[in-house]
Order: sequence, then C-alpha cells, then structure tokens
Amino acid sequence: YNGDSTALVACTVDEPRHLEIIGLWEKPDDQSAMGWRTPVHEVYAEIVEAFDRYTVVELAADPWRFEQSLASLADEGYPVIEFPTGSVQRMTQATVAMFEAIVDGHLSHNGDPALVRHFSNAILREDARGSRITKNHKGSSRKIDAAVASLIAHHRAAVWREVEAPAEPQLLVL
Repeated sequence: YNGDSTALVACTVDEPRHLEIIGLWEKPDDQSAMGWRTPVHEVYAEIVEAFDRYTVVELAADPWRFEQSLASLADEGYPVIEFPTGSVQRMTQATVAMFEAIVDGHLSHNGDPALVRHFSNAILREDARGSRITKNHKGSSRKIDAAVASLIAHHRAAVWREVEAPAEPQLLVL
C-alpha cells in the first residue's frame, strides 16, 4: 500500500510450470519515495490488460488492502479467487508445493532480476505450523512480494490443473 510493493505474476498451468512477472510496483528506496503508494489504478489496468493478452483461468490474490478492486473485477465477470497470505496453512502448502516443483525440475522462470531479488530477500520460516517464506523481520524494507505472488500463482496453477485438467496450456495470473 504505502511502504512495500505489489506484484502481478503469471504461471502456466501445464508442466513444467513457468513463472514470469507481468507487473511490479515497488516503493523506491530513496527520498523521492515520500508519500509513495501503490498505484492501485495502474495495477487494476494491468490486470485487465493481462486478461485481454493471455488466456487466464483465474486471478488469485491476497485481498488485504485490495478488496474493492477484487470485488470490482469479480463484478465485471473476471474469475477472482481470494488467497489470504495471512493464512499460515495456505502459505505452508504453497511453499512446500513450489519447493517440490523446484527439486523435481518442474518449474522455470525467465530470469527477471526483480524476481530473483525478491526470492533472495525471503527467508524460510519453519515452526510447528509448517515451513513458509516470510520477510526476515516484520519491518524489513527488503521486498518479497514477487516471491509470494509466485508461490500463490504456482500453487493455484497446480490446484486448477488438478481439478480442471484443460485440454491446452493456459496461464494463471496473480
């Protein structure tokens, strides 16, 4: 919203899955960032454009601070799925699924430096509730949103593929 970033990540539903950043909005690290906020209208426009550009099976998104935009997209007929990242169970499932896909060689990406940076900024938190990625501490300015969006996109692509089994490859956008 005003101190972090927002990422729009696509993941193919066929295997091996492929990740790619469609849009990334980050608060600059310098003094020009005073008063910076995520440009919600730009994010919304990029989502609509992605639906026009690709065959999108669903938009999966964390509703926190984006509820109105998601409701508007759903009202316009776009397939929207809420994926609250505050759910430890969901994030653990998504983290484990992506880890397994990486180990099995079933995941690729286009080498986008921002995606690599966001994954490098993430740490693996392991506790009695499971393993999931997170920031190294709550107030960290090191952005991980593209990594989180990738986990969600990959997880939803796997779930969608398992349930729907489309005849041709399609793209999932977060």
